[in-house]
Amino acid sequence: MEQATRKRAHIERILLVCGEQNAGKSRLIRHMLGDFRLGGNIPTSAVIPPRALSRERRLAVRVTSPHEMGETPVEFVEKIDRASEVAWAEGFWRLNYVSAVQPRAANNMPDIADICDVLHQEFWPERIRVVLLSPNVWDIRAAQLTNAEVDRLRALDVEVLTIDARKSNHPVEPGNVRILADYLDFT
Repeated sequence: MEQATRKRAHIERILLVCGEQNAGKSRLIRHMLGDFRLGGNIPTSAVIPPRALSRERRLAVRVTSPHEMGETPVEFVEKIDRASEVAWAEGFWRLNYVSAVQPRAANNMPDIADICDVLHQEFWPERIRVVLLSPNVWDIRAAQLTNAEVDRLRALDVEVLTIDARKSNHPVEPGNVRILADYLDFT
């Protein structure tokens, strides 16, 4: 459909930071926003306002997992859709979306492969990347994906990677946040 008739920004990229509850997903997402390319400040509020990545690109961020909020896939999609409508209304043609998610089905939400399938069907994003936190913030390797789960994601053309999310006192790259920020760098 012609972009001008859609009344929504095109969903360009989706980044899903994936880990069990309390794995450090929201901490990493917040620290990712401290990268100068994504605004340069680490937000502390529960709701993070969208950020411009360029004149036509916007970044919408969600630090709470839909699993932990008890949302359904329909409610999750509606929130992303609403963000694309708002982005369009404010002059952005492209929306990039970041969300915390859990790897396994819980509280009305399906597992990570089914989530990615829903996102593909609803939005046709150019790319989806799942970043699994293992070890997590507590140095526990709880959220491993099986080969079958990874194969399901690959069949959907989803990029899958695992990063070390342990807390670090190293000032340069706490928790590998640069890997997250790089996905949203269009320069």
